[in-house]
Amino acid sequence: MRVLFITRKWPPAVGGMETYSRDLTQALTNASVDLDIKALPGKDNGDPPGAVALACFILKMFWFLMTKGRQYDVIHVGDFVLAPLGLIAKWACRPAKVLIMIHGLDILFGNRRGVAPLIYRVYQGIITWLKPADHYVANSSNTGELCVQHKLEPVTVIPLGVNTDLPLVGSGTAGKNILFLGRLVTRKGAAWFSQNVLPKLGPDTRFIVVGKTWDKSEEDILKRSAQVEIKGYVEDAELAELKRECLLAVMPNQPSESAVDVEGFGLVAAELSVQGIPLLASNIEGLKSAVLDQKTGFLLDHADVDNWVNNIKRIENWDEKERQAYCQSCREEAIRYYAWARVADQHIDMYKELSQS
Repeated sequence: MRVLFITRKWPPAVGGMETYSRDLTQALTNASVDLDIKALPGKDNGDPPGAVALACFILKMFWFLMTKGRQYDVIHVGDFVLAPLGLIAKWACRPAKVLIMIHGLDILFGNRRGVAPLIYRVYQGIITWLKPADHYVANSSNTGELCVQHKLEPVTVIPLGVNTDLPLVGSGTAGKNILFLGRLVTRKGAAWFSQNVLPKLGPDTRFIVVGKTWDKSEEDILKRSAQVEIKGYVEDAELAELKRECLLAVMPNQPSESAVDVEGFGLVAAELSVQGIPLLASNIEGLKSAVLDQKTGFLLDHADVDNWVNNIKRIENWDEKERQAYCQSCREEAIRYYAWARVADQHIDMYKELSQS
């Protein structure tokens, strides 16, 4: 079985989709898949390629599919922007099967305001109607549900993997620090946590916020509390120290009212679990796939303040034996579940089912 993987998201560009493309293709190669990768590299400064480079790449792939596409059993397209390549492949590459990876923003970008989202919304409607793929794949149950809502079916959900070589950190009780990692935007819930949960904890509890500010109003709310310490971007060495000192980490995400941005998977949640750090997370969107409840973290109602407070105090009251036991079992479960080898195996099974259908 030969597989062609086409992506416009590739290093040295920096981002979640770039990491996904690189790690998935490496895992498939390690699993001995006969894989041919056609990728558009990003810029050396970490930015994605420009519009001209993207247009040239798409044209080049059109020609490649029409002249050489029949040699493949499965053609895996990296995201919905490249869906027109799926249309060409379905026409020119038979009997090859076409698969398109769907990311959360692939569906939700059209919900934003402005000319570009409007154009994309029209594009999305037309391409979806033309049925550019035989199958779709999503990396979380939330994105899979969005696919069904937008008639991108059939769809298979395969939760993505993470770097399972991250070191065990565990957790401590130094200063009763609660760690938040993520962009400062309303839906990430840092301000909600500082306003609603933090005041019900002891005055010696510190809320350590690590991440870039995207919404100034979110930062302004956090600054009102003397218990909040905004770190912004930190280097790896400092982040490792903050993790070692934290009592636990939180991802108190809140639903996006405008449905223009959601937690597609929650990569941070998976990485924290691999490092054995206790995690409390909202039971919404992609976090439902990123956290195995009671095993790699604890999923809570996003609005139930008392439940957040009670769970924080429960973890705070663990003795050393309970803490170490949880951290170790959390790490073992996370390494098993988030391993890229598991992701590769599930993709291979899907490829086989597609090629035999």
